[in-house]
Amino acid sequence: MAKFFRVLLFLAFLAVFVFSGQKLFSSLTGYKAARDRYAEAADRFVTRTSPAAAPNPAPQAADFTPDPTEAPPTPVPEPTPAATDGTASESGIAIDFGRLTALSPDAVGWIYCPDTQINYPVVQAQDNTFYLTQTFDGWENKSGAIFMDANSDPYLLDDNTIIYGHNMKDTSMFYTVTLYQDQSFYDQHPVLYYLTPEGNYRIELFAGMIVESESIAFVPRYPNQAEKQNYIDVLYRKSSFKSNVKADWQDHLVTLSTCNYTRENSRYIVCGVLREEQQPDQQHDGEESA
Repeated sequence: MAKFFRVLLFLAFLAVFVFSGQKLFSSLTGYKAARDRYAEAADRFVTRTSPAAAPNPAPQAADFTPDPTEAPPTPVPEPTPAATDGTASESGIAIDFGRLTALSPDAVGWIYCPDTQINYPVVQAQDNTFYLTQTFDGWENKSGAIFMDANSDPYLLDDNTIIYGHNMKDTSMFYTVTLYQDQSFYDQHPVLYYLTPEGNYRIELFAGMIVESESIAFVPRYPNQAEKQNYIDVLYRKSSFKSNVKADWQDHLVTLSTCNYTRENSRYIVCGVLREEQQPDQQHDGEESA
């Protein structure tokens, strides 16, 4: 009888092991499929206008062969030869928003941080749940998309524009945001770029901290100047890194948010000041008038 129970216990452990292995393999192949899809999108919609715009480094996670029993993802449609309708950014890239929005009507911009994994379209839905499990073009995947808060103004007219992304274990999506808890990483990457069909912007980061999921950090419009300034002061005091960027209530803020796994129901955010890039003709005009 004892031998029978030992065999039964062994089989139970074996079943759990096989099930867990299948779940892990499925997750890893899902990660790879999403990475490949976003890499393909970057290749097709991003034009590098300067050698300074270095390609993203390869993901640190190992590559895995997709499960042959799973249906392959729908491929991103092949574009016609490269064309760019977006204005070239000082970051060294330009975005073909015509083709991007044709494929993804919810696309409102593109976020880019040189020499990191952040090089993604930004989408916006009518709620904050859809793109948790959908890629930018509507393909179901746990990596989701980088998306703007449903209550934020897509034309950047709010006090605070909020953009979310998953903290993925394969270092994709907004995993990079968590690295700003290290001062040295901030020192090397103090600026991100946000490109839109209407114009291009710098996001000059000035603070980062862990917040609760219901924090004032996720408020797009503040009731008055004092409350906004108080929040900015808190950001400076509690920031995980120090910066020389000056922000006050008059500035338009951008908050990038991702999950923080060190505390339940918390997020790690980085906050920056939105600065509109000057176009070459504007810079020239300023030099003539000086």
